[in-house]
Amino acid sequence: MRKLDIYIKGVKIEKLILNEYIVKYKVAFEINDEVKTITMENSIGNSEEIVKKLIDSIREREKVIIEGDDILSSIVLLNINDQEETEKKLINFFSKFNDGVRALKSRTSSEDYMGAYHKIMGEGLKI
Repeated sequence: MRKLDIYIKGVKIEKLILNEYIVKYKVAFEINDEVKTITMENSIGNSEEIVKKLIDSIREREKVIIEGDDILSSIVLLNINDQEETEKKLINFFSKFNDGVRALKSRTSSEDYMGAYHKIMGEGLKI
């Protein structure tokens, strides 16, 4: 049995489609001293669901299949390093992002609209 630790390094907003409430973001993570990225697309909404999908996607992408006669050697445990704290930080990030998007969508004047849009698009999280 092998154990692999996954370190989520950060999230960066790539694209925001306001009229469809869709966000595209890139997640950087490290596994076996190799930094990888995954680009995901979700609808803007429940932060906990977004984070759950993000973690499940990373685990699914990094699932390692080892063929062989020994069943125990083919089992690989994927562990998110400091998962509880990482999830809290991600949920907090996406909650603030969602609030910013809702505030942007509910604006009634065009004053500083692009400034607010660029502020949201420039958001990122380093863990």
